Amino acid sequence: MNRGALAECTQIVSNVDSYPDLSITGIMVFCEPHALHRVSTNMGSSINSKLVCSAPNPITDGVTYSFGVFYIKFLDYFQEGKGATAWIASILVGVTLCSGPISSSFVNRFGCRLVTIGGAILGSVCMALSIFAPNVTTLYLTIGVGT
Repeated sequence: MNRGALAECTQIVSNVDSYPDLSITGIMVFCEPHALHRVSTNMGSSINSKLVCSAPNPITDGVTYSFGVFYIKFLDYFQEGKGATAWIASILVGVTLCSGPISSSFVNRFGCRLVTIGGAILGSVCMALSIFAPNVTTLYLTIGVGT
């Protein structure tokens, strides 16, 4: 680190009271050249992780938002009422939106990669089991809760 950069870091640390949103840890990492180098070398890995973790979103959102197509087929196939059949999508959306805190606690404990892989396996198995569903109640569990 050259002398000018060292003086700049010293000035930032000495004026830390004028930056209430910044923490000392953040400033120290900002001033340490080795930490900046580590951040730049891990950039490719973090981009890959974001892509892998975002990959299931089009599939799960596609099932959720195109459920109207399945709804008509489910009405014909299972010969159930409109209300009972509509509960499949309602449970799916409700579980998706309410499972955020549970998923985030799993991510904090096991990491994003394992939780994403586990969720993909769970969703795939439940979608495969929904092919053999004899009634709408089974779809409540396989599509609604499982995916």
